Amino acid sequence: MEKGRSVNWRLFYFHRIWRLTPPYMLSLVFFMGFLKFFGSGVNWSNILPADAENCEKYWWTNLLYVNNLLYTRTPCMVHSWYLANDMQFYLLSPLLLIPLYYNMYAGLVVCGTVLLSSWIVTGVLSMSRGWVASDFAMVFTNQQVMNRGIGYYVTPYTRVGPFVIGILAGYLMARHGGKIAMKWYVVAIGWAVAVATGLAVVYGIHGDITAKDPSSTEFAALYNALSRSAWSVAISWVIIACASGYGGPVNWFLSWKPLIVLSRLSYLCYLIHPYIMYIYFGNQGAAFLLTNSNMIKSAKSRGSSCKLGKARFPYSQAQAFSLVKISRAFLGGRCKRANTADQTHSSTTATTAFI
Repeated sequence: MEKGRSVNWRLFYFHRIWRLTPPYMLSLVFFMGFLKFFGSGVNWSNILPADAENCEKYWWTNLLYVNNLLYTRTPCMVHSWYLANDMQFYLLSPLLLIPLYYNMYAGLVVCGTVLLSSWIVTGVLSMSRGWVASDFAMVFTNQQVMNRGIGYYVTPYTRVGPFVIGILAGYLMARHGGKIAMKWYVVAIGWAVAVATGLAVVYGIHGDITAKDPSSTEFAALYNALSRSAWSVAISWVIIACASGYGGPVNWFLSWKPLIVLSRLSYLCYLIHPYIMYIYFGNQGAAFLLTNSNMIKSAKSRGSSCKLGKARFPYSQAQAFSLVKISRAFLGGRCKRANTADQTHSSTTATTAFI
């Protein structure tokens, strides 16, 4: 945010790509090549072939981070749609950051235009295509799930809203030196609104999920257009309040040191957790039923992915170390500054927590 301070744009992009791509591609290659050796039985063939066949044809869409736009009905590593969105937003982020840097009002106009456009496009598509308010709605057919997933769940133009709000939250913090002084009543109102907003986003569509009181097409369109942005505003408040000294027990918990270790494993856990679940479910001798005990076991299988992530932790640290050395050798030695910029970008876009 300091005027006259230059940005190494080569390193800005290189650092991000190098951080995400090697473990991403390693996970894809490893599990596509070896997953078939991790199980057998009556349920195994129903789980493995889809991803393997798709990845043989369309792995390059993952490498280029366009798998949320191309061949979305036959995806490779289906959960990696989020990485595609994240990378696309990062690559285009200077279009938002540069106007904010030179002129606050111009930057706000650009960000507001992107935000409003996303809301309008999402609402219009939701109305015209009859999308309901939740992927878990009991009234959904399989085809409706597929259509909503392709048109709404993974597309960048319906998800850019939280990213813009994250950029604005980071900009606000930067203008105030990382801390914003607030009156006690502002803090109280902020926490009340944030909690109410978060609860409304999560529980406001209970009738849709249970099919007891499904929303109208108009309300579903409004929810689809605004819910993600509303959620990101609530998360932004948590970040701003905690960083400014108004977090109380929330800040204490989020600053708990053991969570730092888990945060360093979160990316690897994200990459591999579906395969751990595939292995667990695929080796069941009978149909998997949604009982309480099975859901607890399912949660444990997700925990196993973090344990495997620990085994890969030395690799991630070695990758980070090699990144610093490569940056210093080939990109002018200003890696510390770009690394700080990348971390700042990551912290602001943390508000893009998705539902």
